[in-house]
Amino acid sequence: MLDTLITGARVRTFDAARPWAGAVGVTGGRISYVGDAADAPAAREHRRLDGGLITPGIIDSHNHLLLGFDPDAVSLEGADTLDEVRARIAALAAARPDLTWICAENAVYSVVPGRRPSARDLAGLTSRPVFVTTYDQHSVWLNDAAVAVLRLDEGG
Repeated sequence: MLDTLITGARVRTFDAARPWAGAVGVTGGRISYVGDAADAPAAREHRRLDGGLITPGIIDSHNHLLLGFDPDAVSLEGADTLDEVRARIAALAAARPDLTWICAENAVYSVVPGRRPSARDLAGLTSRPVFVTTYDQHSVWLNDAAVAVLRLDEGG
């Protein structure tokens, strides 16, 4: 008998013969079943992860969830001055009034020599929240509207 049966999620098996499954079973803290939910052994506990994704056996403690192309973000690749960063963000804000958040990717720290970027560097570009990721994905740069929405000024 399984300790826990997890169903309802897409299970990526990384097995070319069967790349997807519908359930994962755990016994004694180890994965003991990967397969169809209907064929799974009985379990003491059943958890449903509707809409989730499971990658059994894959543990990555250093995820860069935002790394990758976002079609609704402006790339800051090659923007090596604050003026260029501001111009690209302002252009996206003007061109995309439908976006709730204005997002930019691949900022470099050197656009503000001798210090870190701050909200005041993004002031006046738009009244919408601005979210900028750095090229290494280890920092984000927010404007005042984003700070307020995320309630970071309140300890968010």
